[in-house]
Formats: sequence, structure tokens, C-alpha cells
Amino acid sequence: PQERFHGLTASEVREAAKATDEPVLYPIKENKRIKKYWEGIDKKKASLIASAIKEADLQ
Repeated sequence: PQERFHGLTASEVREAAKATDEPVLYPIKENKRIKKYWEGIDKKKASLIASAIKEADLQ
């Protein structure tokens, strides 16, 4: 059982979803480590773009 499934197993959640027209939503918890990783990549991209623009202005 997973915490986000409120103690149910994946197969129990699947069966309950098949039996109803409006299944219960079980959102995935935000992973701060992955979010921080992508923020670092976005910062690197912004830095590279800024340096490319700066280099293009000098030429």
C-alpha cells in the first residue's frame, strides 16, 4: 500500500476506479529534490542564453 492511496494497494484502487464513473483522485506528492534539480537546469539555461546574447551584442 502507498501513502497516497490512503492505505490501499494499486490493484484495489484500480478496481474501485473501474467500478465508478467518477474515480477518486490520488495526486502525486511534490518531490522537492526533483524540483530543485530542474530549477538548477533552468538557471544554467538562462545563464547560457544571457551569455550568448551578450556575445552577439559584442560582435
